[in-house]
Amino acid sequence: YIRAPDIFFKILEKGKGILVPLKEVAEVTRGFTTGANEFFYLTEEEIQKWGIEREFWMHPLKGDEEKPVPEHVWKDKGGEYFKVSQYAKRMRLEDALRDDGYVYWAPNYLIKSPRECRSILIDPKSLKYRVLLIHKDKSELSGKNILKYIEWGESQGFHLGSTCASRQKWYELEEKQGELLSMMSFNERYIFWLNNVRSFIDARLYGISLKESNTDKKIILSAILNSSFIPLFVELWGRVNLGQGALDVKVYEYGKMLIINPDTFKEGQINKIKNTLNIFLEREVGSVFEEFGANSPEEVYLDKIKPDRRELDKIIMGEILGLSEEEQLEVYRAVIDLVKSRIEKAKSVERNEKKKGINLEQLAEDIIKESKLKPLPNFPDDYLNDLEIAEIKNVPSGREVSIEYTLEGIWLNIDGERIKCSSVEEAKYLY
Repeated sequence: YIRAPDIFFKILEKGKGILVPLKEVAEVTRGFTTGANEFFYLTEEEIQKWGIEREFWMHPLKGDEEKPVPEHVWKDKGGEYFKVSQYAKRMRLEDALRDDGYVYWAPNYLIKSPRECRSILIDPKSLKYRVLLIHKDKSELSGKNILKYIEWGESQGFHLGSTCASRQKWYELEEKQGELLSMMSFNERYIFWLNNVRSFIDARLYGISLKESNTDKKIILSAILNSSFIPLFVELWGRVNLGQGALDVKVYEYGKMLIINPDTFKEGQINKIKNTLNIFLEREVGSVFEEFGANSPEEVYLDKIKPDRRELDKIIMGEILGLSEEEQLEVYRAVIDLVKSRIEKAKSVERNEKKKGINLEQLAEDIIKESKLKPLPNFPDDYLNDLEIAEIKNVPSGREVSIEYTLEGIWLNIDGERIKCSSVEEAKYLY
């Protein structure tokens, strides 16, 4: 099945004038790299055990946010707590105070893993952790339990790690949120969350924030990103990483990805989308195979698509992009084919590696066992004479690692730096 490029270019043709790079309408940012998750990410039970003050694990909402009032807020009458909190220097009381005379505080919810969020709307009950946000100097924390906690963290050596040590205050994180959230890596499930609880995010997730935000535009962007043509674009934009065939998309790649300009939608279409999303937002979103009701392109039919998804796609792909029903069917089939091919290719590579590849750890154990020698400090370099790695390569240290398959060969990507490799085994060895 090779028609994915055909339908991709058909979308580009019909979307001319309304498709824009995501970076034109929104900013994409990566979540926390804390350097010490065990210090910054705590359950509410752990917070209570330490007696950590509210201002460090909750934050005040702006007065025009969250209407009607959600259940998860704590009400601060007259903003008396706000006035002496760390947020008094970061926002004005009049911007936080509500018409009823209260400042509303929400927990610093944290999404640590995509598995915690099964539906487009985030359920705070499924979020285990709160992130500590400490914006005061130690001199301002005298007598507070948070200072005792920081001192405990230092006794554990957290402040000596390279990430923490690079900060002016090792215990202060830059806040990482987004009106919508997305995954860095996709496998079979495509979902973009509507961050209704203003959760913070860990490093494996991205925050997406509109440059000109309002409620309608946020809903429309959510509808666009959760429509079925987006997985096609992501599959063609992303790269296969070192895992089991997962697809990685970096911040700059999201920025270049084309979406429908939210300003394209008319009032009647906005209302239709709101009505359509009511059910879709709260139900569990499954894999593309479950959402499309098929395991191969040949099995895809429009009446097998989940009804609420199909209704949304009729608006997004039909009314807005102008795709015929046959063309929409091609989108579904292309997505199934791309995802299935990626996963099967990864399984095939894994099988071949097990069959033909060199297990360096096992090789080391065998050599040591046979020769009764202690491990050499520079193992496995002393034992690589028979490997097909013919040159020494300088490999940078980094956090974002992937293997890329191109017409030119195999590349190891480390934080954007590319290293040509002769085989997958070499790339994994270098990593």
